Amino acid sequence: MKSFTQDDIKDKELLEKLINEEADRIYKSETARHNRSYDNIYSTVKQGKIAEMYLVESGRFKFADLKWHDLVSANLDGTIEYSEVKAYDVDDWNSPYVQRDIARYRSEKWCKSTWYYLFQYRNATYKLLAVLRIK
Repeated sequence: MKSFTQDDIKDKELLEKLINEEADRIYKSETARHNRSYDNIYSTVKQGKIAEMYLVESGRFKFADLKWHDLVSANLDGTIEYSEVKAYDVDDWNSPYVQRDIARYRSEKWCKSTWYYLFQYRNATYKLLAVLRIK
């Protein structure tokens, strides 16, 4: 997969709507907010949502219908799989931050995601670093 930027997103209006909806939902939840400002939440959501939108616009994914889940894809046998999409300023998937994040998704009962897509986000450019099976 080639690297991309926000400029590569076609439906910028939908992107902005999705960013605002998720940022609002997180900010209104004390447990999800973690004492962060709205601007901090918005920035974090935007960083990840651009990567999600890029994958959706590639045609293989749809936005998940489950709260706190990112994307869903259909397999040839008709089953579906959920995927988490993360965009961090890291060099590889072995960073301690990413490893803690993966461990959290593996252990949480609410998480139905099978896959973890990790993008490096650096200088406003996204690069796919890893696709990991988490369940």
